[in-house]
Amino acid sequence: EARTLLEQADVILAKGQGNFETMNDCGLNVYYLFLCKCDLFVKKFQVPRFSPVIVHEKRIVQYT
Repeated sequence: EARTLLEQADVILAKGQGNFETMNDCGLNVYYLFLCKCDLFVKKFQVPRFSPVIVHEKRIVQYT
């Protein structure tokens, strides 16, 4: 049921690093909002630790 609602949504706002890790590259129109807390995300987004990040799914280089 939740997946159906997400697929029908025009825009999805996903808050938290866990949502990014779970939903990244899902093919939906997702905007992620979170703080870069770990070294992997600090390096990936090239920001200081605990920096807020707002990023759109289509603008992200593949997460590894």
